[in-house]
Amino acid sequence: MLLYLIRHAESQNNAKPAYSRVEDPSLTAVGRLQAQYLAEWIRVLEFDTLITSPVLRALQTARKIHDHTCLLYTSPSPRDRG
Repeated sequence: MLLYLIRHAESQNNAKPAYSRVEDPSLTAVGRLQAQYLAEWIRVLEFDTLITSPVLRALQTARKIHDHTCLLYTSPSPRDRG
C-alpha cells in the first residue's frame, strides 16, 4: 500500500498578501488549472480512495481528482475548525 500526500492547489489566500486573507478561501483560476492538471497526471496511479479535509480549497482540489479516479471521503481535523 502506498500513501500519497497532496497539497491543495493555489487558493485565494496564496495569491493575496497576508493582511487580506479570507477564512475559507476557494481556488483561484490558476488553482483550478493546477487541480485539473494534477487530476490528469494522477489518473495513472490507480488508487481507489481519497481522503480530504472539508475546507473549501482542499475539497475543490480533491473533487477534480475524484472525478477521474476514486471514492472521496472528507475527514475533519481539529486544525480545520475555527
